[in-house]
Amino acid sequence: MSLSRPQLLQAAAAAIELKRRKAQRAQLGSLEAFVKAFWEVVETKRKLVWGWHMTLICQELERSYRGELPGALVINIPPRHSKSSLVSVLGPAWWWLQHPETQFLAITKADKNAKRDARLMRRVVGSEPYQQLLRRQVGDGQLAEVWSWSPDQNELKYFATTAGGHRISITTGTTIIGAGADILILDDIHDSEEVSGATPARALAVLEEAERCYNEDWCSRLNPGGTAQLIGQRLHARDLAGILLAKPDTTALVLPLEYEAEHPQCHPQDPRQEGEVLARDRFSDKDLARLKATPQMYAGQAQQRPAPKSGGQIKREWFKKRYTEDPAVLASQADEVWITVDAAKKASAHADFHSAQVWARIKARRILLARRHARLTYPQFESLLDGLIGTWKPTGVLIEDTANGTTYLQCRANAFKGTILVPFLPNETPGSDKSKGARAIYLERAAEGDQLELPDPRVAPWVEEWLYEITTFPFSAHDDDVDAASQLMLRWTLQANRPKAITSGFKTLNE
Repeated sequence: MSLSRPQLLQAAAAAIELKRRKAQRAQLGSLEAFVKAFWEVVETKRKLVWGWHMTLICQELERSYRGELPGALVINIPPRHSKSSLVSVLGPAWWWLQHPETQFLAITKADKNAKRDARLMRRVVGSEPYQQLLRRQVGDGQLAEVWSWSPDQNELKYFATTAGGHRISITTGTTIIGAGADILILDDIHDSEEVSGATPARALAVLEEAERCYNEDWCSRLNPGGTAQLIGQRLHARDLAGILLAKPDTTALVLPLEYEAEHPQCHPQDPRQEGEVLARDRFSDKDLARLKATPQMYAGQAQQRPAPKSGGQIKREWFKKRYTEDPAVLASQADEVWITVDAAKKASAHADFHSAQVWARIKARRILLARRHARLTYPQFESLLDGLIGTWKPTGVLIEDTANGTTYLQCRANAFKGTILVPFLPNETPGSDKSKGARAIYLERAAEGDQLELPDPRVAPWVEEWLYEITTFPFSAHDDDVDAASQLMLRWTLQANRPKAITSGFKTLNE
């Protein structure tokens, strides 16, 4: 049956429209092109100023969506660089054009941010330009949407497509029931005040809970082949970004505000020179000065370091003296040699480490000779410490009287001749208390006073690991080395300045 002239015109118009839509979809085949086309839908008042960092983010997100990354994607970038718009809003909307069956689970700390990003993604998907991209020819020149909102699940924080995809937005404390995910989006899951403004113990508890949620709850929702995308700033060595960055299969896109060639996660495609600011138009000199006024905030939120480059409470620049002699020779020349120990309770994967350090004192010099740092059962700990005593024949062994340290003091009090075992009791020692920061002052003073000497890395490869923990305290993942060194520096300080405090604060067991 021949078509009438109006029908022919209608069919021709539909064919032209179909070609136009195909061309438009082809032009938006990359996430970068899509972001540029739909930016004004998301940011109605802020003009798009494209930066090279946005290209990198789009490229890594595309690889993540396609399943080309071996593990999680971690993006650490300063605030005000469009990370949430790209990762939590426009990226998922773009991917749904091609794969509307994809299931997204977006987790953030603040409920207002969860609602904001969900609302913005709904705005993008519901916009007329986006809806035009969804329409396909279904026959007789007619256009129809390939998918639309599912009428059975269409809420602000939980909406679905008729193709089986969904986007669920929750906060970190929410229990997840029954929902799966192909893409897990973790966007600012830590509150900066809850970590940086808390005591070290409280901050560590918060961070360990986030790690537990990630391993036991959030990742358990991933469908086979699913992946995680974590976006935010660094706040602590033990934050979730730090945990993931330590894994060999993680893909890292870490961009500090001011470029550092020596940054531990320096990105190979970062085109900047030393000190050059990322997206300079977004930060004025006044903004930079404000951030730098708080070194810890600047280190984490701007430079993506868990502690300032120069160090935390104890500065890296203070450790100038390095020796290359045989540590045994230095021990033979010493006025005294001490083993100082911070003992843990367990050997489990998330337990603290045992730290045992051997130090020599030659007049005012304090020389680090050896260090053992490991998670150990009590029998392993006892064997390790017995071996160190047998090797170094120390003047004394200083052990905090807690956990496995208490057990060792009880079991081995009379095992050694010529070596005293000394329990360290923080609450009974003058100049000390339960505060790790207060005790670390004695290590800080010794380091700043240029009294400490460390082995050259060629003599002791472990020294850089020790130095990293010391100089990132109190923001480091662990403080066992700090505790062990601090208690001995406290003893030597009292020994030099307040001899009577030694007899009252450090009670020996076998003198």
